[in-house]
Amino acid sequence: MRVTYLDNNATTQPAPEVVEVMNQYLTEYWSNPSSAHRFGQMARRGVDIARQQLAELVHVDPNDIWFAGGGTEVVNTHIRTLLSWRAPRRKIITSTVEHSATRELTMQLEKEGYEVVRIEVDRQGELDIVQLINHVDDQTALVSMMWANNETGVIFPIDQIVAICHGSGVPFHTDATQAVGKIDVDFASVGVDCATFAPHKFHGPKGIGGGIHSQRASD
Repeated sequence: MRVTYLDNNATTQPAPEVVEVMNQYLTEYWSNPSSAHRFGQMARRGVDIARQQLAELVHVDPNDIWFAGGGTEVVNTHIRTLLSWRAPRRKIITSTVEHSATRELTMQLEKEGYEVVRIEVDRQGELDIVQLINHVDDQTALVSMMWANNETGVIFPIDQIVAICHGSGVPFHTDATQAVGKIDVDFASVGVDCATFAPHKFHGPKGIGGGIHSQRASD
C-alpha cells in the first residue's frame, strides 16, 4: 500500500545522506565532543562542521550558533535569558498565533508576574503592525514572534518588526522553526537578535534544536 505523508510542518523524514553521516557519529565517532583526547576531537569536528553548514544556511557567524535538545528548549532559553538581561522590565510582546513552545512559556511567565501583550492577526493571518507599534516602548523587555506560521503558512514581516523593536531599543527573538530550510533566511541582514530553528523540520536529525544569538542581544 502506498502511503502519502502530508505533515512536513510537524517533522520531515531524515534525508538519506543525513542518516549516513549520523550513523558514523553513532557507531564510529561516538565520543564526547568536549573531551580533549583524540576520540573526542574527532566527534568535535562533526559538531564544528554542522555549525559551519548551518551558519552558511542562515548567514551568520558560526560562533553565533548554539545547540540544544530541541526547538522548545531553545525558545525557553532565549526568552528567559533576555528577560534576565532586561530586568527590571517585565513586559513581553508576542502574537496570538505563536507555536505552543512560545505560547505555553508566556502563559507560565504571566503566572510569574510578567505582563504579556499578544498582538492580533487579521482574517488572513497577517500581523497587526499598527498594534505592535503602539505597544513597543522603553518598558518592553523583549518581543518574540514567529517568522512563518506552522499552520497557515503566513510569513510575518520580520524586517518591519525588527525595525520597530530596534527603534525603541528592544531586543527581538524570532521562532524561525518553520522558515529555516524552506525559504531564504538571512538573520544577519534582517538584524534579529536571537532566533530559534530545528533541523528536523528540513530533513535533519530529531532531538536537536538550534539557536542564534547575536552580540547585539547582550549589549
